[in-house]
Amino acid sequence: MYPTFGTAAWAYVISQGDYDYVYVDPAPDLPNDPDTTYFILSLSPTTAAVYEPIQATLSAAADAPEYAYISWFTDGALYNTYHLNGSTWYEYDQFTGTYSHATTAAAAKTQSLSFPSEGRHTITCRVYDSSLKELASPSATATISGMYIDPKTNVTATGFVYDVTTGTVIEGATVSAAQPAAGTSDSDTTDSAGYFSITPLNPDFPVSFTVSKSGYTSQTTEYTSVPRLSTWAINLYLYPDTPPPANTTSLYGQVYAQGSAQGISGATVAVNNASWSDSTVTTSTGFYEFADVANGQYTLSASAPGHTGITETVVVDGVTQRNVALASSFTLNVTVKDAEAGTILTNSTTVSLTDGQETVTSSGTARFTVGYGSYTVSAAAQGYYPTSTYAFVDRDTKVTLLLTKQAAAAPPSTGNYVPRTVRFHCIDDYGAPMPGVQLSAAYIEISNPDDWLSNLIGVPVGDCANITTATLSGTTGLDGSINFLMIECIRYQIDAFDPVSNTSTTFSIFPKEAEYTIQFRLRDAPAGAQYPSYDLTATEVSPESISLALSYHDPQGVNGTTTLNFWVKDAAGTVLYTESSAPNAAGWINSSYAIDNTHPTTASYGFNATHTQYGTISNYREITLHGTGRLVDLGFEDEFWYQLISVCWIIGLGSLFSGPRVRQGAIIVPLFGGGLPVFLGWLPLALAPIVAALTFLGVFVYMRKSEYKLYR
Repeated sequence: MYPTFGTAAWAYVISQGDYDYVYVDPAPDLPNDPDTTYFILSLSPTTAAVYEPIQATLSAAADAPEYAYISWFTDGALYNTYHLNGSTWYEYDQFTGTYSHATTAAAAKTQSLSFPSEGRHTITCRVYDSSLKELASPSATATISGMYIDPKTNVTATGFVYDVTTGTVIEGATVSAAQPAAGTSDSDTTDSAGYFSITPLNPDFPVSFTVSKSGYTSQTTEYTSVPRLSTWAINLYLYPDTPPPANTTSLYGQVYAQGSAQGISGATVAVNNASWSDSTVTTSTGFYEFADVANGQYTLSASAPGHTGITETVVVDGVTQRNVALASSFTLNVTVKDAEAGTILTNSTTVSLTDGQETVTSSGTARFTVGYGSYTVSAAAQGYYPTSTYAFVDRDTKVTLLLTKQAAAAPPSTGNYVPRTVRFHCIDDYGAPMPGVQLSAAYIEISNPDDWLSNLIGVPVGDCANITTATLSGTTGLDGSINFLMIECIRYQIDAFDPVSNTSTTFSIFPKEAEYTIQFRLRDAPAGAQYPSYDLTATEVSPESISLALSYHDPQGVNGTTTLNFWVKDAAGTVLYTESSAPNAAGWINSSYAIDNTHPTTASYGFNATHTQYGTISNYREITLHGTGRLVDLGFEDEFWYQLISVCWIIGLGSLFSGPRVRQGAIIVPLFGGGLPVFLGWLPLALAPIVAALTFLGVFVYMRKSEYKLYR
């Protein structure tokens, strides 16, 4: 039966041989304008980096109208389209122009997208019925910033094995890699080109490479962390068992880059003493040698462009090998942009690195001098969500961060907590920094300091606005520290794991302080408890002064600790106080410094000690000075004047109440007369009950005196 004229219908065209057949069926009744809430588009995540996958999912309500076509668009350009034919979904083939690839409904309604450029990108999903009438076109916006580096678990280390002395590749060398903390190991044998390939390696874990070959001395090279790269290119080196010079006395070795362990070509090496001097330039593998060098003590100097030069003493005794490590120096350029406008941010922006470096810029650019290794670069600005990205530095590197504007500010009655930089410093038993420690800060809960008042009166007096619950993570740098952008009103769970010693610790904090020290106990206590003990304390001497003190005890006395330096620095790192001393006869050292607490700021204090058995022992802490808390500061140095003004104010206010108004004064004077100086910070809170008691006592005496006069 054919549908009547004017009736909506479906038409199918099917080709069979030389004929085309047209089938027409009545179309189901559909609403003229379907509810757009039938279809919802969601993104996960909504903020990502360049080339980082984003999952876009179309969800349809149970009572949504039937649909037969789904088309995906990115920034207005068609990305993909699907068609439902019967019970099977088909993907459109752009080469044949037909829906020829059978797929599933889940695949049609879920797309994995990525973007090659930074900025805000719009994803749209257009839904059509079988007559190609558009039912809905939900869209969502993704913010793309920074460069995405896939945190692969299968990092491949590739490179060549060289003879240090000749610079030729070595065939048949065995290269073994071990990551005990990650439970990973692999080995390979170099081919005729000296090439090796090691896989898989786990990123962010330390690794050691051991190279061996008959006729050569085995060599082990260690790295504190495997970079997050698909392919990690490194070269390894071997010395022949027989020293290269044939002379009876000589000095030779390799100049290599600290951190990367790669030979430095073209480095200048100079050797001299009072009667002899010479210099040379290293080969392609960083090798140098001086022949016919007389036995004795010499000064050796090495330098190379882009590296920090070094001078050290070397004693030549026959054929002597001395390898020299030069610290690499690279420039890490950071550019901060507005994610929506794509323009350089001119707001005051804090840019920080995981090695503890931090700067504030208003030009949208920051420059850091760093060494070889992995870094997390973070940026935060008022009115923007903070963001961070990973950077592996083995040369001068550029990084761009895009900050997304926060939502509209909360009403005046609602407080906004701005993220701030919090430093975590990891040290061992002796106070030495621990690089490569993996830290994470996971969101637990939000706690507003005024929750009790809000619950009592039913008015929101404080709130944590624009809160992100994402877990912060990273690895400590060479100084054993890492910076996180945290919010004071959030409680975080801190997990710290040292892959080298396979030790971990967990605790929770509200990040009120600017720095937290995490000390790992890696060694058993020395026999007879001979290891020095120490305690760094901060004690309030008065509202204007905090005593920063060190109590240090060495059971071995001067036979153990030879010198100790106690220091105090301000927020800028300027030394405020330093004191050098040695243990007394009982092995004690006590040092202290009274720091001004008038104005809010931060400071750090600590010590560095030299021990004959344990080497350098050091520790330090940071303290946040909250100031005297005066809402109005009149500039007086002595607290007495503030208290005197407060007492005069109370007496003056009390003199206004006499006779029949004395009862009102009993209420107003304690609350307003005493409350105002306390609120301004001029009168200690501890005196408030005393003021109230004296006021009531004065009123009572005055009333009794008045009654005595009345009835006399």
